[in-house]
Amino acid sequence: MWDEEGEEIEVAPHAKQIIRMKMAKPVKPWYILRKFNET
Repeated sequence: MWDEEGEEIEVAPHAKQIIRMKMAKPVKPWYILRKFNET
C-alpha cells in the first residue's frame, strides 16, 4: 500500500486518506473500501 507521494505505508489511519494498493480485481477510480466487521 502506498500514500499519495508514493511512499510505502503499512496502515491508513485517516478516513479521507488517499492510498494506492494492489487489488485482486479491477476497481473504478475513487472506489471506497470498507473493513468487514464480523460482529
